[in-house]
Amino acid sequence: MRTKSIPQINSKRAEIIAKGFITRKDLETFIPCSYHRAAKAYNDICHQLILEGKTISEFGLPPDIVLKYFSLSEDKIRKYASEGY
Repeated sequence: MRTKSIPQINSKRAEIIAKGFITRKDLETFIPCSYHRAAKAYNDICHQLILEGKTISEFGLPPDIVLKYFSLSEDKIRKYASEGY
């Protein structure tokens, strides 16, 4: 099994965030994990948004909501991606 290095993961995360929305497939790369784990996280986030009375875009989830769910910050991801961490 191939594993991705930390610089690859952070640069991919920065690309996904720049896109403006995150799909289930993007979560596989963002976390990195299997489809089933990504689908569970996606569904958990969608359920949380519905409980808060927010709507879910047909394109995917907003990056800020996903970052909050995983306790990450966009600044750290961009910083690590640019520094090669």
